[in-house]
Amino acid sequence: VSGILQNGKKIEHNLNARISTISQNLPQIIKTRYNENKTVARYGAGLGYALFLDEDVRLLVTGKSDGFFRCQIADDENIYLNENQVDLVAEGSNIPRNVIDIIRSQEYEDSLLIQIGFDERVPFKIEQSDSPNRILLTLYNSTSNIDFIRYQRTTEFLKEIRWNQIKNSVITIEILLNQKTHWGYKTYYTNNVLNVRVNKPAKRNSTFLFWGNQLENRKIVIDPGHTPESGAVGPAGNTEKVINMAISNKVKNLLQSKGANVFLTHNGEGLQLTKRKAKVNSFDGEISISIHNNAVPQNVNPLIHNGASVYYYYPQALPLAKNIYSEFMKNLGLRDFGLYWDNLYMCRIPETIALLVEPAFIIHPHQEKLLLSDDFQNRIAISIVNALEKFFEEYSE
Repeated sequence: VSGILQNGKKIEHNLNARISTISQNLPQIIKTRYNENKTVARYGAGLGYALFLDEDVRLLVTGKSDGFFRCQIADDENIYLNENQVDLVAEGSNIPRNVIDIIRSQEYEDSLLIQIGFDERVPFKIEQSDSPNRILLTLYNSTSNIDFIRYQRTTEFLKEIRWNQIKNSVITIEILLNQKTHWGYKTYYTNNVLNVRVNKPAKRNSTFLFWGNQLENRKIVIDPGHTPESGAVGPAGNTEKVINMAISNKVKNLLQSKGANVFLTHNGEGLQLTKRKAKVNSFDGEISISIHNNAVPQNVNPLIHNGASVYYYYPQALPLAKNIYSEFMKNLGLRDFGLYWDNLYMCRIPETIALLVEPAFIIHPHQEKLLLSDDFQNRIAISIVNALEKFFEEYSE
């Protein structure tokens, strides 16, 4: 930036900023491509995840920076999409705007279905909370013309649906629920109808007096981390993928002995990471647990940074994550490395209760040795199964 003062002196000042421009005179529109894991929209070029977009969502481009399109979803709100994940729409296309006329609900034995019709597909965000127990759906590029909301009930699982035009082109839909904790959800478009299918709580197994097996007939998916790649490698040359597989089989065997239906995402042959979400969902599991063992970045001392940890992303996984974390602290005898919210792929499976565990650090010499022992592997498996029993005992209904 430069200028001339009244005394004729020239001043200049360098700004630490980046300018984003588009050259077209007509509005530039992009459209998302099909992606089995949905298209990631970010808060900035290369920054954190903001939204997960379905195929054929049109967006108005307002700038471009570092290989990302900046797209407007509200008057004062933008998201960024990688240029390699979208297609340009022909010049002169209408700017995305939608009107909502009706919201419908339908209850089924195991789920609640909310349907919202649009002129075209819109970007949206889902948030969950426990106080009150609700799902909050935020719809962008949308304006309300809602005259009525249709309820079709079979239980009191759905308390109420509310909507609010919180600002120009942004609507929130509040789905109030009657449950102790969330059990996952699925979102998908049928043509231009957005479907939000909310899982009802798992049904409680029958008990006799004070005894009952809450793991019987539960559908649980275990994901042995890594493979075909080795994962982390310990000081003695042991690979994480082999140990993960051994622990996964011990968890599977122990759960099966208690009557659970257990599925592995693979049996040692390996599976590409981006294919694992679809694999988990193909089993229609209530729980998904990915088994890993930890490492640290280069130049970080594993003798200081080590221990047991558990990771989750969606709120429905937090109660179970806390249970497993507590069991690890009680049974493994390792340092407390922490309970984490983390943006990990195997935790980002909203259809189920998905989390990832890192019981120990394979690159720590003592912990590598522990991970090779049947006793330590069994303690990991027992910790996970005990946590699952407590979770179903408390939250099935």
